[in-house]
Amino acid sequence: MPLNGAVSDNRRRGLARLKFFLALSRTPHGLLDMATPGLAALLWLGAFPSAWTIALGLVTAFAGYTSVYALNDVVDYRNDRKKLQMTGFQDCANYLDATILRHPMAQGCLSLKEGLIWLVAWAFIALLGAFLLNPVCVLIFLGGFAFEIVYCLMWKISPFRRFVSGA
Repeated sequence: MPLNGAVSDNRRRGLARLKFFLALSRTPHGLLDMATPGLAALLWLGAFPSAWTIALGLVTAFAGYTSVYALNDVVDYRNDRKKLQMTGFQDCANYLDATILRHPMAQGCLSLKEGLIWLVAWAFIALLGAFLLNPVCVLIFLGGFAFEIVYCLMWKISPFRRFVSGA
């Protein structure tokens, strides 16, 4: 009987850890954002693509959004820790990105190394999927990745970072 209890405890801990990683990538927000590339592809093509392309596109879009949202927390790790220490994360009740947990690395639920591994793994999947869809998609993904880094680094410099996000 103790073995079942240990397995159940391990499963609960594993699910709790997974929630931290999903929070790192702002998965609820990312799932909503995934509709954009799907709709854009549908409008561009004028018809539904093959089932293979749809499946590959979904996996690639999920991986891309998951990695870029994690990139935001990795790049902003020090700033997020400072914000947490100074004021905490206030006004999160109706904040989509805090649905699971806001900034799990800054709160000490995940290490920077774990965040980087998560980020790199999903970025690799996104790059592979982008290449298989169309090699130009790799350039678009890398551009988005670069814009996200610039966006994060502009946090203390300029309120005009929203234009980087828009681009």
